[in-house]
Amino acid sequence: MIHEGIHDRFNKAVEMERTGAYPQALTEYFSIIKEDNTYRNAYINMGSLFSRMNHLSYAMECYQKAIKLGEDFIIILISGVSITDLLIIKMLLSALKNQKNLITTFLFLFL
Repeated sequence: MIHEGIHDRFNKAVEMERTGAYPQALTEYFSIIKEDNTYRNAYINMGSLFSRMNHLSYAMECYQKAIKLGEDFIIILISGVSITDLLIIKMLLSALKNQKNLITTFLFLFL
């Protein structure tokens, strides 16, 4: 159950974000979740904030928790930004690994 106090605190955290007070906003979001761990919007905003701070792994954790509480197009779209960044890194690592395997195979053909 969402209490009016939590909603007010959430709006306060949003305002902190807007003014650039990121650490204070994160503290407030964590406090909200501690009181009500089903407050999905706090997870979503924390994910967005962590993403802007370039802490992509933390952002993904927040988005995954939000998805567990309810999946919709908004959270999928928002988390897609961080997912894309992580997928690009994974694709590059995979390509490097495949390139190494191809070079090794290519060399064995000529030995």
